[in-house]
Formats: sequence, C-alpha cells, structure tokens
Amino acid sequence: MAERRCEDCGADISDRGSRAYRCARCQAAFSVAREKARSLERSRARGRQCEDCGADLTGKPGARKRCEKCAAAEKIGWRQRRNEAAKREHIANSKPNYCLDCGADISDKHFNTERCDGCKRQYKSEQARQNQQKARAKMDAKRDARREGRTCDVCGRDMADKQLGAKYCSKPCAQMVYRTQIAEKRKRLRAEREPRYCLVCGVDISDTHGRTRYCGKPCRLDGGCRGLNKRGQASRVMSGAPDVQRSGRCCQGCGADISDKRMGTKWCAPCYMRVNRERALEDYHRDRAARPSRYCADCGEDISHTRTDCIHCDKCSKRRRNLNTHQNIAALLERDGDVCAWCGELITVPYNGGETHVDHILPFTRGGGGELANLQLLHATCNMSRGNKLMEEAPYRLQGVA
Repeated sequence: MAERRCEDCGADISDRGSRAYRCARCQAAFSVAREKARSLERSRARGRQCEDCGADLTGKPGARKRCEKCAAAEKIGWRQRRNEAAKREHIANSKPNYCLDCGADISDKHFNTERCDGCKRQYKSEQARQNQQKARAKMDAKRDARREGRTCDVCGRDMADKQLGAKYCSKPCAQMVYRTQIAEKRKRLRAEREPRYCLVCGVDISDTHGRTRYCGKPCRLDGGCRGLNKRGQASRVMSGAPDVQRSGRCCQGCGADISDKRMGTKWCAPCYMRVNRERALEDYHRDRAARPSRYCADCGEDISHTRTDCIHCDKCSKRRRNLNTHQNIAALLERDGDVCAWCGELITVPYNGGETHVDHILPFTRGGGGELANLQLLHATCNMSRGNKLMEEAPYRLQGVA
C-alpha cells in the first residue's frame, strides 16, 4: 500500500480512508475556516458589514463603516490619544510650576494647580478642622446667649451653667415639685371617688386604696369572722345564719378558748393534731383488717402488715440472705470441693471477703430455702451473671457441671 501524507502538515495518513487528504487535526481546522468563509460570503451577499468585527450593517446609514460597539471603542481610544497629546503639548509649552507648601515640581498638573496631592489632602483636612471649630464656637455663643437669665422654678437660683431644657437647679427641687404634683393628683382622684365606708364600723375610708373594705386589722378580722362579702352582705356560707360573735367559742376536745381562731375551727392546735393521728390509725387498722391473713413460710409469724409479695418475716429474710458464713463455706467445700458449680473452674481462694459467693440452687425469689441442700459455691462474677435463673436455664453453662 502506497504511503500517503497530509497536504497541510505532511503527517502520515495511510491509516485513514482513501478519500482523506488531511489528518484529523488539519481537517478540523480546514472545516472551521471553510465555515467562516462561507458565513462571511453570506453576510456580504446580504449587505455591508463592519470593517473590524464583520457584523452585518444592513439597515444602517450608508456612510457607517463600523458597528456601534466598534465605533464606541474607536471613539474612546481617539479621545484618550487626543487628551494625552494635549497634555504633552501643555507640559512642553508651559512654565515650571511648584507646590506652595513643599516646593515639589507639579508642572505635569493643570496650570491652576497650586499643591501636590499629599499637600492638597493635608490642606483640605486642616480647612475642615478650622470650619468645625468655627461652627462649634458659633453654637456655643448661641447657647450661652440662651442660657443667660434662666433661673430655677423652685428656689430662683441662677441656671446659666445648666444645660438647656433644665427647669430645676438640683434634684431636691425636682423631687419637691414631683411630690407636690403627686399629692395634687391624689387629692383630685379622692375628690372624684364615691365615698366609701368601713363594712364593720362605718368609718370613712375614701382616702385609702380603691379595693380596701375595712379601716384596719381589727375590723378586717371581725368582718372575716362574720362572713361578709365585698358589699357588706352575708356570704353564701353564712347566708340565713345569725351573727356569730368571736367570743364564746371553745375547743370540742379540751374546752380551751378558740375565739381568736377563724370561723369553722373546732379544735385547738394540740387537739387537732391528736384527732388527725387517731383518724390515721383508724384508717390503718381498717385497711389491715380488710387484707387477707398471711404468715411467714419458715416460722409462721403473721406478715399481713407487710407487702403482698413478701413470704417471709424480717428475721427469716435476714437469716436466709446471710449465707456467706464460714460454717456454710466449710460445709460446701467438704461436700462439693473447690469447684465453681456454674462455670466449672477452680476456686483458688474459697473465702477472701467477696470473691466467692454462697448461692441458692433454687433462687430465693422462686421460693428456695436457706438449707444446706439448696446451697452451692460460685464465683462472685458467676453469681452476678446468673441472676435468678435456674441451673438448667443457662445456655452458656458448661455441660456436666453439677
């Protein structure tokens, strides 16, 4: 097969088709250029186009040679070049100019410029500070003019040194005026109120709070004992009952005087506590009599007063639970040996203060007793992991261990 080369770059194109004259890269570039040429021909066929970017100018004035974007860019560039040329010409023809403050050469600046940039900023800041001082001095002068001739409304003291708007020279004068205003306001409100009188003794209490019903504590206590409401009428509880005087009331238990207590009180404090204790004891005996009789499973003692889930009295419970004794451990070692009945491992220290436990074969919570036939030796950890399970309920326990 004859070797073929690309027409543009000379690369080997023997592996391409028989009609291929260029490599892939050159063919792509050729296709793009051909498309641009075709597009340009189509636009020229439609009308005029921009000299810079080739945009279509159909419908634009005949004298225009560029689009609006290119024309604006050309105009900006022309103005910039014109300004630079005028600046160079001005610098060449003008006389040398120097800063008024520092003497630096500013011939490249405008001919009306008097200072360089740094001196100009400093000069403006100084001018602003001076203007601020002048304005402040002018305001102070006006304020002093307004302060002259002002006196305190209470004591008549000169208040030229006080701020504008102050009416009083000191706090005592202001408090005096405030108290006077409060007193006048209270007096006006009292005059506008309807006259009110004590519900018990009839004394005028119009000058007190609007919700006050009695003139003092004695009348308030007496009115509470009489059972009067806000309107001075008998309350719902005391309605239809005759007036009950505070005097003459006695305790139902010991007969002590309880006239100083509130209405409805029947006992003094000691008798009240005694009656409450007797009532609580009666309720306890009544509830206890209603419970079914229960007895201890070991000694037969009555345990009806305990919780319903208890089957032993306190003495038997302590005796059954306290199994870690030297006698029990010695007997179990002689009977079973020094092997844990749960895991089957050796018990190296039979009894050293908690590492070995005496456990119930039938758990105590399931009715197991504290006799030696129901006891066995376990490691402390084995006893904790067992809980209240039976020996045959442990799936991980070693087989064949009694």
